[in-house]
Amino acid sequence: MILKAVTMISWELHPFHTLGGTAYAIRRLADQLTNLQIKTRVLLPDCVETFPGKDLSPLLMPRLLKMRAEQLRAPRVLQCSEFSRAALEALEQIRANGGSDAVIAHSLEGAISIILRNGDRSGGPSVFWLHSLYDPPISDLSKDQRRIFPSGSLLSSAVMMANIVVTSTGILKDAREFEWPDRLRELQNALIIASAEHRVLTVESMGCLPVANDSSCEMIHGSNLEKLKTVPSPYVLFPARPSLDKGLGFFAAIAERLRADNIACVAVQRPAPSAKPSNLCRNAPIYWLPWLTQDELLIAKRNAACTVLPSITEGFGLAAAESISQSVTTLYQQVGGHHGLETFPNALPVSLTTNERAQLYGLWSELIEFHDSWPVWKRYEISLRPLIDRWVEAIRSVVYRPNGVMREIENADFPEVPIEDRWANRLCRRIEVGPKIETERRMARSIEPAKLWPRDGRPRLIHLMPWDLTVGGAQRMLDVWCSYEAQRWDTHILTPGARGPFEFASATVHSELGRAQVLSLIESLQPDLLVHHEPSAENGIRSRCPQVWILHCTNSLREPPPQHVTPAMVFSNFDSPEIHSDWRLLPLKVLPLQIDAREFRPTKRKHVGLVCGIVGRLHEDKVPRSFIEAVLAWEPGSWRIRFIGHGLDTGYQQFVKRKFANISWVDFPGDVTPSKMPSALRGLDAVLIPTDSV
Repeated sequence: MILKAVTMISWELHPFHTLGGTAYAIRRLADQLTNLQIKTRVLLPDCVETFPGKDLSPLLMPRLLKMRAEQLRAPRVLQCSEFSRAALEALEQIRANGGSDAVIAHSLEGAISIILRNGDRSGGPSVFWLHSLYDPPISDLSKDQRRIFPSGSLLSSAVMMANIVVTSTGILKDAREFEWPDRLRELQNALIIASAEHRVLTVESMGCLPVANDSSCEMIHGSNLEKLKTVPSPYVLFPARPSLDKGLGFFAAIAERLRADNIACVAVQRPAPSAKPSNLCRNAPIYWLPWLTQDELLIAKRNAACTVLPSITEGFGLAAAESISQSVTTLYQQVGGHHGLETFPNALPVSLTTNERAQLYGLWSELIEFHDSWPVWKRYEISLRPLIDRWVEAIRSVVYRPNGVMREIENADFPEVPIEDRWANRLCRRIEVGPKIETERRMARSIEPAKLWPRDGRPRLIHLMPWDLTVGGAQRMLDVWCSYEAQRWDTHILTPGARGPFEFASATVHSELGRAQVLSLIESLQPDLLVHHEPSAENGIRSRCPQVWILHCTNSLREPPPQHVTPAMVFSNFDSPEIHSDWRLLPLKVLPLQIDAREFRPTKRKHVGLVCGIVGRLHEDKVPRSFIEAVLAWEPGSWRIRFIGHGLDTGYQQFVKRKFANISWVDFPGDVTPSKMPSALRGLDAVLIPTDSV
């Protein structure tokens, strides 16, 4: 099917009604669609102050929907219900006058329309665009209204009933890696199931960037930026909507700490003239600017030392992506849509542990319950102080050199985003191949696992790996295991990551799995033994069969063991007094690494200079940013640096190679097979291990 016309249901569309970044995102999506010659209707509510647009494409057709007067001051969820009712009436009229090839409902306000459509494809597939995780209670709806919801959550009901769900890979990553709090649990499960059913389309913030603007850094006379002239330099800018979910609480705490460093903190008020920061937030040393146009905001960014985005939750992370793409040094928190930005120039993530991400989701859950409550933030702020400390240090390191001199950031050119990665292009491709995906899904469901993977009289073994199956130590160990045990076991390898280069002799590899798919496969395969590599509280699996745990990272043994099951055996190659005492209560056995050291003895070589090797994947946990900066500042003398190993592409590899692109004494031979590793190591004079974790 070729898309010719779509209908979008949205509460916002710039410039008609703008509350924040979502309005700009939907307008850019609409412009991308019209550039593809797709007629794009946008249904908007008439209950809000609107501003007419100028220079619209004739293919972009906004339409204001009349809503019943008694609903205009009702609770938000009732307004959404009324808006969806009016939208369905409009859809019927559109169908009678030529129809639409797809219905795209955005965010909370469009969710009920997806539920009311109830799978009706007469106007094309129902597409639910999940811009945020704001999932308010539905108790204000009547019993009859709630009866049509398949769950107790508005967003999860829309996810369950949509033909296509659009979200970011970062949201799916968070859904798969740790358990969300009770309020968001139904949405988490719905996303995981939708992903397993191939109903999820992932798009990234870089696919919805504004058209490139060559604006200078000079102030616009008479603009909203006049107040910026009174701000002392240097300053850091909080460019997002000033709300707690975007990190305003973090920014206020950071501003208090930076006052002593003479670093000013600047934020932008909400677009509504009457919308002011809360009194509690006003007490923070923040310079407030009025709401800025896109051109004004770009100038404010380019005059800042950096932009700061300590978000609690992010749907797509558009504010960070825009800042990065505009060659502005950008510090951000790795949650939701912010995942994956670290591979781009000028992107500086402030690291988060999985537990800290889970804590932020818990905070967000309570903020939904108590309507963006500042006291809720202040209660969490105490336990989040270590994270706030890291933010303060990260900002200081960007603004100042260690000797106190202002640091000038060298801006790299931002790579052009491929056309096929734009939101509209990805959506069109997904809708057009939809029937093929449905057919493949039905065929896959009709095949029983026993027929797909016969045991042939052997016991069945499942290896559950939490990482990509790239060229790494744990993956190599698993490859050797499979080669020795190929005939004894019917072996299956399950991983949420990608498939790598190892053969894994006679094993069946199931890659890129969501948690729901992992659980389903374990249930279907009925293994006799489950070997869980690096289990944790976040990825723990309950099973009917016995489990063996293998720990590859020493940090895991320094923390208490997960409690979801009691393993039959725990294997590790690490023994130390640092092991947490609770591990000693389990059947823990230390296995030494079986390596023939003779294979790695250096040989006499004729060469000029000395070679130092870094062996491992070019991933941030193996080659940290701090090490890259140290190498760039180093005077090597007669030494060369050789990075042996590449790994599956995550984008970080290109980041590392760009950093060293003009340095003649650094080379990248790439991945080396296990059989060739001894000779590669014999060619080195020294080996460096720069990893932050082992």
